[in-house]
Amino acid sequence: MLTSREVSAPCLRNDTTTKTKNVPNPIPFFRRVACERGMNGGVNGTYPEYIITTQFTIQREILCDTQTDGGGWTVIQRRIKGDVYFFRDWESYKNGFGKPDSGGDFWLGNEAVHILTYVKPHELRVEIRHEGRDYFAQYKTFNLESERNQYRIRVGDMSGSVDNGYGNAGLTYSNGMYFSTFDRDNDETNLTNCAMHFKAGWWYHAKNFKPSWWVKNCYRSQLNAPAPLSNGRNEWYNGHKWIKATLTAMKIRPL
Repeated sequence: MLTSREVSAPCLRNDTTTKTKNVPNPIPFFRRVACERGMNGGVNGTYPEYIITTQFTIQREILCDTQTDGGGWTVIQRRIKGDVYFFRDWESYKNGFGKPDSGGDFWLGNEAVHILTYVKPHELRVEIRHEGRDYFAQYKTFNLESERNQYRIRVGDMSGSVDNGYGNAGLTYSNGMYFSTFDRDNDETNLTNCAMHFKAGWWYHAKNFKPSWWVKNCYRSQLNAPAPLSNGRNEWYNGHKWIKATLTAMKIRPL
């Protein structure tokens, strides 16, 4: 679900790129193919499970998940190898870092995600691996506001294999919050800098911060903590317990 693997890469009509079969990492590249629901036509293997294509709205390459829940997902975050440094400044999170076609970790970029979710309404899927089991949370609606609004996150109702903790767990806890980095502290408290402490950019929510409760007050989800991924600092609260994530992916799809 989260890992790239050796795939078969069939040729596509109107595609001028050269591809070979049984292509390992880097993931095959396709031109003029948008990530959209049903792109496999209900037949597994029409496309490889993951492909790289050009998203013309944002003029950059993206990674498509073509199969999960009907496919059509644009992957906006992936933590799989711990090979990319996520303790970065505002501009880095704005523009993105890591390479989607590398088979490793990356952040697509807040500006790109804002543009995509501004042009069309989207849903969000978050995938987490914990102790060898895969979990997911799917948000009915999702968008990032503009940089002027500090890339504020908006999510709708959640479903999936993790609990939403009476509407106050996972990214629901971050709903309406601004994005924070160590050099742009938007966590709504003057008592700490959550991004600096946790060494990651995220939608921290510390409005009701209390020093003795500070971990719980900074977030209910945190998927950009530093490597190694086995250190337990990438985590998700499901309303009952903290799920320690060793693999993560965040994916969006037009409604």
